[in-house]
Amino acid sequence: DPTWAAVRIGSSPGDAYRFYRYSWERSDAADTWMPVWNGGEYSPFYRPAMFVIKWASGGAEMMSMHDASGAPTAFPRNLGYYGKPGLNYGKRNHLLNPHVMNAGCGFTDEGQGIFPNAIDDSWWLVSYLNTRVARSLVNTYCGQHKHSGYVRMIPVPDLSTADKASLGSHARNAHDALSGLWRHVVEHGQYAGPWDSPPPSIKHLAERYRQLGECAKTTLSRVEDAIDRIAVQACGLSEGEAASLCGGIAQMGGFDGGIAARVAADAEGDLSARQLIDHLVGCAFGRWDIERLRKPVSPPPTDPLAPLPAYPPARLLSDRGAPPTAQQEVPSAYPIKIPWTGVLVDDPSERWDVVQSFQHVIEAVWGSTAESIERELCEAIKERSLREYIQRPLGFFADHLSRYSPSRREAPIYWPLSTPSGAYTLWLYFPALSEQTLYSCINDFIDPKLARTGEIGGRLRQKVGRNATEEKELARASELEIELRELREALLGIAKVWKPHCDDGVQITAAPLWKLFRHKPWQKKLKATWEALEAGEYDWTHLAYGLWPDRVREKCKHDKSLAIAHGLEDLYQEPPAAAGKKRGRKPKAVEPELMEDAE
Repeated sequence: DPTWAAVRIGSSPGDAYRFYRYSWERSDAADTWMPVWNGGEYSPFYRPAMFVIKWASGGAEMMSMHDASGAPTAFPRNLGYYGKPGLNYGKRNHLLNPHVMNAGCGFTDEGQGIFPNAIDDSWWLVSYLNTRVARSLVNTYCGQHKHSGYVRMIPVPDLSTADKASLGSHARNAHDALSGLWRHVVEHGQYAGPWDSPPPSIKHLAERYRQLGECAKTTLSRVEDAIDRIAVQACGLSEGEAASLCGGIAQMGGFDGGIAARVAADAEGDLSARQLIDHLVGCAFGRWDIERLRKPVSPPPTDPLAPLPAYPPARLLSDRGAPPTAQQEVPSAYPIKIPWTGVLVDDPSERWDVVQSFQHVIEAVWGSTAESIERELCEAIKERSLREYIQRPLGFFADHLSRYSPSRREAPIYWPLSTPSGAYTLWLYFPALSEQTLYSCINDFIDPKLARTGEIGGRLRQKVGRNATEEKELARASELEIELRELREALLGIAKVWKPHCDDGVQITAAPLWKLFRHKPWQKKLKATWEALEAGEYDWTHLAYGLWPDRVREKCKHDKSLAIAHGLEDLYQEPPAAAGKKRGRKPKAVEPELMEDAE
């Protein structure tokens, strides 16, 4: 190891789909999931912790993964460093771009760890490793894949106390600029809301976002220049030597990529408006605390190396510090009512109409100017009305799906279940799902709607001499009645066997409902997921065990990891030792290129 830090590769789970989740997918069981850094796009100094890893019993389920021959398929590495604060970097990048890593987190083979000898060294070190000097040096002996073995070869000059202090100060400035921007991005695990103080208009909000983005880009550019000067001088490089070494790096874009560039480029305010709508829908479902929108909020002082809080600052929490599950768990003066069943409906005649619930949130925040704010939102996203935007499969849901799928994993948490024509849609909130959710959809919404639709159709059928308008109304009522009955039967059939569990993740949990989504790409993905479930590919899920318990239990007899997943370790049968050979512990498989990273 170098004298300046321990550089370590993290674990490979063997089955990323099984063991990783986005932070918003996990259940509230703190002992089941651990925040984890798993690489990602270019993001120096600061990266949000988007992922969590299944870590019950210290990752026992993952560590028990084996293939048919008995060889391990997961590679837990350097677990003694798990939970320690330090730095992290995405392995697959043209440029090395370390960022600080909080205590209490894991790291992987894609997001590798750097652990300074002293925690106070984190700040000057993250600056130095983000200089063009350090990046150029590592790029001279490796390409895009920057394994820990290459990074530990980077020479660090003997820096003076003053240089370390200066580098550390620049790193903190860069970190704060980026974290201050990310805290307003709705899918960020430490999301604090769309603003720190309420804007008078949507145009003002878009301008604030652009200013934050430009400020972050300017700060990062200034930091890059400053830390490069310190590194060049500390390494004793002449101007010509520095230009020769770092010239290629200067042409790679510096700090121009990432979230700062995307926000700064939001010239029309489209990004900020669509994200705000997503936030307001979350308020209507009880995900986000509406009070954070109604008054200025000062960001609390935080230690970037301290453990992450359990919930984003914008989350609606009860007095017990957890998301509430009933109205009595929120203050009596809370300005809106929340559908604790987790169901809203696209139906203007209903109390829990999704658009009216959305409008109640706008009224609670903007008061007498609510109507103008709604018009501004529609203008910003180029829609005639919020209802049309929410109704269209390629409207709100498509935006939400894209926003909550920042990597290859797709995990929307607001689900529209519709009749084929889209004439009737139920909106479900993933974290609130239970075995009773679909029954609530039937009893609270579909059955009353069927009764009202039947009354309209019956009255019109009995009328003699119906005019053209009445004929059209009767046709609509008849078609809707047929679709509602089909939707009712579909939901009832699924409800009898569906036992949703957040720890399965969004895609698995939604798979049995695939026919009820009108967004074709998402429906296609869910159909494929359902077929894989039927084929036994995801028998580690709670859903699979609920649907096919005999099949899963039989597999648990020969698959220790699967047995652990379902709490059925008593079913697991150790394979007998080979005849004529003394039984012993099977040597742990180690990938050759990574052997240097063993503790």
